[in-house]
Amino acid sequence: VVDGVKVITYIEPDEEMGKSETVINIINNNFVQMIRNGAYKADFLIEEGKTHSCVYKTPFGEMSMDIVAKRVNANIPDCSGKILLCYTLQSNKEIIGENNLLMKINEI
Repeated sequence: VVDGVKVITYIEPDEEMGKSETVINIINNNFVQMIRNGAYKADFLIEEGKTHSCVYKTPFGEMSMDIVAKRVNANIPDCSGKILLCYTLQSNKEIIGENNLLMKINEI
């Protein structure tokens, strides 16, 4: 916990991602920030019922995207819990991805 924000950090296991590090800041139960550093870089704000813009940087170039969050439930009462993210990625008003992500967090 940093300044009242719960912070989760992990290394992406996907080799294509180039061992990117991801940091998840849990602002509140319905609002998270995902920061990815490495070959792929992004700063996603995912807030239930809202749309946020970001720039996704890849080894192949940059892409501006909107993140339309349908559902966000970050339930981490202590050092374990679950994060559910359901969101759509849009570029130039076109849907480029529908994502449902469930993360189970356990203290190591």
